[in-house]
Amino acid sequence: MDNAGQLLGRYGLHCSDIHGVYHVTGQDGPIPLPKWLALNTNRMELIRSLGGDIIVVHVPAEGDRRMVDALLPEAEKLGVRIAIENTRNEPDQLQSLFECYRSENVGLCFDSGHAQMAGHMEILEIFLDRLFLVHLHDNYGKEDDHNPPGQGIINWGPLMQSVLRAGRLKTITLEIGLRTKQDRLAWLKDAYARLEKII
Repeated sequence: MDNAGQLLGRYGLHCSDIHGVYHVTGQDGPIPLPKWLALNTNRMELIRSLGGDIIVVHVPAEGDRRMVDALLPEAEKLGVRIAIENTRNEPDQLQSLFECYRSENVGLCFDSGHAQMAGHMEILEIFLDRLFLVHLHDNYGKEDDHNPPGQGIINWGPLMQSVLRAGRLKTITLEIGLRTKQDRLAWLKDAYARLEKII
C-alpha cells in the first residue's frame, strides 16, 4: 500500500476508486460469499489508504441483494461508496436494486461497452442521478473489446452530453486495453487524444 501511495504522489496522481473482486473466478465457479466479502473489504481498505472512496462491483441478478447487503455495512464503516457496474443488466433489474438503498451509498458505474453490447445505452440517462463513475470504452457490439473511443460503433456525442451533466461524477475513466504489439506510449497518447476529442 505504501509503495502505491508513493508512486501516486510522485506523479501527482489521485486514485478515486478500485474495482472489486468478481463473484466468479475462471473455472472455479462462484466465490463463497464470506470469501468474496473478505476480499472486497481488503480492496476497500486499500482504496481508502490511497485517498479514494468508491468500490466498483459486478453483481449477478440472482445474488445482487445478498451481495450488496453483505458489503454495505463494511463499506459504510470505511467511508466507501458502492458503484454497481452494468454488465448485461436490464434497466428494471438495476431499478429494483437501487430502490433498496440510499442513493448516497449505492450508485452506478456506467460501462459504455457493456451497455452497447446489451443494447441498453439508456441506462446512463435513466440513472444519471446515481452515477458515481464511468468506464468508457468502445466496441462493435459483439465483443467486449475495450477499444479507445472511436474504434467501434458507440455514438459518443449524446453519451458524453449525459456524462458531463452528472452531478456526482468526479472521474472519467478510460477502461481500455492494448492487445497488439503497437508502441505503448504512442497508443496511450492516441487514446488520451481520443478522450479529449469526445469531451
